[in-house]
Amino acid sequence: MTAEGSTVDATELDFAHARERLRAGGEPVREKHSGGASSLVAGADGDELVVHYPARGGRPATWRYPHDPALPQLARVPELLAGDAWHPSLPAALARAAVERRLMYNPARRAAFLLRPAGGGPVVLKLLSAAEAPASLRALRAVAASGLAERVPMPRLVAAAPAAGALLLDYLPGAPVTDWTPALLDAVAHVLAAVHDTVVDAVPAWSARRDVAKLDRLVGLLARADPGAAEAVRPAAAALTDRLSAPPLRTTTIHRDFTARHVLLVPRGRIGILDWDSVSTGPPEKDLATLAASLGATAPALLDRYERASGRALQRELVTALVQTQRLTRSVRRLLAGERPPAWAARAAGEVTAALAA
Repeated sequence: MTAEGSTVDATELDFAHARERLRAGGEPVREKHSGGASSLVAGADGDELVVHYPARGGRPATWRYPHDPALPQLARVPELLAGDAWHPSLPAALARAAVERRLMYNPARRAAFLLRPAGGGPVVLKLLSAAEAPASLRALRAVAASGLAERVPMPRLVAAAPAAGALLLDYLPGAPVTDWTPALLDAVAHVLAAVHDTVVDAVPAWSARRDVAKLDRLVGLLARADPGAAEAVRPAAAALTDRLSAPPLRTTTIHRDFTARHVLLVPRGRIGILDWDSVSTGPPEKDLATLAASLGATAPALLDRYERASGRALQRELVTALVQTQRLTRSVRRLLAGERPPAWAARAAGEVTAALAA
């Protein structure tokens, strides 16, 4: 049975069984878990079937890309660019820019495209749902007003079409980091110290409850697919919830999504940072933990360098709890996706418990 043929049947099933039904069609199936919602995306880029499980429960919705009901502008990018909803108005070259490639697609939430104007450099178009667009635009404008872009290379807002949930940003040329050298860790530490020392007005507050709720939701999905694996990870998830229940000692401006994929090597040997529209207030440990979770043995060196660059001590136990929350979340995702056998759940949980006890 193909993904196309499974459309109606998939919406009658829970997440785990819908995934198996779609996989039976022989097409690749990707999972997306964000904003409290989960999606299954079957097929190749640009021709995908989406089964979307909303954050507040209820029956899933299904559509075929680009006809996302939360992102209606996906199906009419040329008309959007040529329209008059932009502030400031787009010059002719941007209004007629061609889509070179899709950069990302998060069903019912957001998508991003690389545009190539005739005779000009590339720009990035972001399309956001009505629920997310206002906050993202406010965040980007607040970052611009803070002067942080004078200290940290980043894409700058070119224009916005608020009613359409559309943002145009500069394209930041650069290369992904492949070697986290001591010099690079120093540069990243100084960038984070600058971010945390900058006041960005009128941005939302981040809470560890967001990360805990995401983990709990994924464990709930795993319980429907494999109750034994879910029970194996529940004690570690409960320990993380307990560790993250106390308020942090310090709150600053934070990037909030400071992952390795958002760090670029840009011209003149500098570090550039992508995706500023989720900037928030929260503990600086959140940014350090988000990056440290993917650095392995290099992570302690990053923390040491940050403390020297900022002149402030980190709550190391908070960093550990946030790192382990991310790692257990990734482990549950792998179990859900069938990338690890159910027996691996106990090992993943044991590693988290041991890290918390160290």
